[in-house]
Amino acid sequence: MFLCRSDVFLGAGILLLSVFASCEEAGPSAISGRYYSGEFLRIPYFIDVVGDSTDYQAEIDSILREVAQACDLNDPASILSRFNRFERTDSAFVFFDSTAMFGAIYGLGSDFHHRTGGIYDPTLNPIRDAWRERKEKGWEKGEPDLDALFKYTLFDGAKIDLNERTSEDGYSYTGSEMRKADPRIVLDFTKLAGAYAMDRLAGFLEVKGITQWRLTYGKSTIIRGAWADSLNVVSLGITGDTTDQRIRLQSGAFSYQTIADKASMIDPSYGYPPNSSELVYVGVVAPSLAEAAVYSEAFMIMGLQDATKWYEENTETRIESFMLIQRGDEITSASTVGFDQLIIVPDSVQITAAQ
Repeated sequence: MFLCRSDVFLGAGILLLSVFASCEEAGPSAISGRYYSGEFLRIPYFIDVVGDSTDYQAEIDSILREVAQACDLNDPASILSRFNRFERTDSAFVFFDSTAMFGAIYGLGSDFHHRTGGIYDPTLNPIRDAWRERKEKGWEKGEPDLDALFKYTLFDGAKIDLNERTSEDGYSYTGSEMRKADPRIVLDFTKLAGAYAMDRLAGFLEVKGITQWRLTYGKSTIIRGAWADSLNVVSLGITGDTTDQRIRLQSGAFSYQTIADKASMIDPSYGYPPNSSELVYVGVVAPSLAEAAVYSEAFMIMGLQDATKWYEENTETRIESFMLIQRGDEITSASTVGFDQLIIVPDSVQITAAQ
């Protein structure tokens, strides 16, 4: 159930006049420990570690390299790049997933496709590219040939399938094979793979027994630790300045989408960008960054009504969310109870809630 409110943000109406800015860029922490930074799948990451000065850069690089070898579309040698180039429909694309990274990411993608009612779909690049081409050429009227494009999109077992083979005893992995029903089918797990890689890094830090750290990846954050506000207070990324709303997150992951991100999204139910959705901001807190990244985009595509219905059908979920809704000149907000409990409320702001 969402709590709806119209006065969480002072001067919320001015948001109509500005472009949503990204959250503050993470920088080196003043607290002793270790600081790491780099780039993965063309998105910067930053890790603040407290209480452990051991250099784990080699292990971090190894985890990221394994995920990239599975799903980096900028690497022609990655498993996913090779599959996308595979044009046979009468035989399978055969490969050995030595790190099990590809199988894990593919499995997550399949699970999210089911859990979001098909909203998460890694096959939509042809439709996304068709809309982008029309915009670049100035074709503002009409639509691409969506009926033709839908013939080789949709992430289901009839069009695309992964089979991980095992030995006769059923215990030893011997290889993988993937089939596609149409040679034009391509997959893009880039966003999911990036989030999954960060979750793997989070798991690594936990195994090392580190109790306070913060990982920032683009517009997403994973946090463990309760005592250092410099690490566990997160800006929502709405205004991009000191007036921005914040949450205090001691454990979990946070990711958000803004109105500017809609242009790169596709609603798979009818093949259009989700321009009809009245949502202009969605922030999600979840146990994993993969969940936070997928659901922040899925809810933006769904819109408030369908997102509310999703919550009604998933009452035991640990996915918490905050949304801004624009109707005409008015901006209101809606949030789950769990997210509401994380919000840091300035003393001067009074919150009223209605079911």
